[in-house]
Amino acid sequence: MSQVCPISFQQVNEKGAQINAVLTIVFVLIFLFSPAKWIILFLAGDFLVRGFFNQSYSAFNIVGGSLLRYGNVAPVMVNAGPKLFAAKIGFIFVSLIGLTWFLDYQKTAVLFAAVLVLFATLEAVFKFCVACKVYPLLRKLITAAS
Repeated sequence: MSQVCPISFQQVNEKGAQINAVLTIVFVLIFLFSPAKWIILFLAGDFLVRGFFNQSYSAFNIVGGSLLRYGNVAPVMVNAGPKLFAAKIGFIFVSLIGLTWFLDYQKTAVLFAAVLVLFATLEAVFKFCVACKVYPLLRKLITAAS
């Protein structure tokens, strides 16, 4: 099976996606290890904006863009499709983390959080987009079901 990522005519800065991944890791860890449980709502909102609306309004994108400009880091533009798909999956994971935590299933929430942190770490450190690997499998399942 050939690897087919979601295609978009938009481009995003891969360095910005890596910063978003680092911020995601930080926010999930704050959620898990501090009393600031409300932070998961902020993270969900940011994933919602990035995945389903206009990325330019995302707080993480604004912070990441500022850091990249301040550090004078040259952009590395890539197809936005996988990153948008990843943001949608991130929204689902963060929603599951918050829902299971607040329904008193903390172990399940920690499991979802660990998976999200793993995926974000792969993006942040190795530029490895799990969404690009999952998307073809989902597409094959959807095609087979129809």
